[in-house]
Amino acid sequence: AGLVWSNLKQFLMSYYTFTFQIPLIPELILCGRALPKIGGPKNLTISERYAYMYYFRHFRLATTGINLYRANGLWSGYWWMGEKKERFFGQRIGVSQRIKVDGLIIWAKGDIYLHESMPEIERINYDRCQVQYLKDKKATHWCIEENHEEVNSYIENFINS
Repeated sequence: AGLVWSNLKQFLMSYYTFTFQIPLIPELILCGRALPKIGGPKNLTISERYAYMYYFRHFRLATTGINLYRANGLWSGYWWMGEKKERFFGQRIGVSQRIKVDGLIIWAKGDIYLHESMPEIERINYDRCQVQYLKDKKATHWCIEENHEEVNSYIENFINS
């Protein structure tokens, strides 16, 4: 969440997430109109695309996915500063906890929703973290669906190392 506020390019790339903070409006906009020609993985068959769209075609089901964005907005550092953060998490603002487990970040350089600096910025939160960039320069935000063999290979190597 910090990168969204500190990096103008990422802020502009994340414009749609702010709309999701409004109650009911995103569901009304998305229901029946999600992913017809834009958004979502590019390599889906027609039947896969309809399955992917299913949750966005039903009002209550769309709320589930949108609530992920709402929770991200609610739990970001800018909502939980100072006294609230200390009361709920036992830590003051500006004091970060290092992640002790090994981490793996798999990144698609063609992602139009997340700024290219994010993997390296996130990496510093870990004691040990690998960043793997997909070989396909056109890989997008949906790298798991579009490049599943390479992604699975990175995950398998990470688990076995």
